[in-house]
Amino acid sequence: MVVGDICCFRYSRVEYNNFAFIIIFYGGYLVMNNQMSVGDLVFFLACLNMLLQPIRMAGMMVMLLQRAVVATDRLFEIFD
Repeated sequence: MVVGDICCFRYSRVEYNNFAFIIIFYGGYLVMNNQMSVGDLVFFLACLNMLLQPIRMAGMMVMLLQRAVVATDRLFEIFD
């Protein structure tokens, strides 16, 4: 189960990196064509990161809570 959690976390991280690459690539294209300024692109990426970071942290907290519940169950099995 731990391996699955780690793999899912890595997959989401890779997916986020690919998404960020697409945004930077398309944003760079817009900057080169004077349809967007560099500051707007940096601002958008910063806002996107500020939006996604709490969501990622909430997911990690859920994963840690699940691990704690399983560890507690195992400890109670040992104690009984």
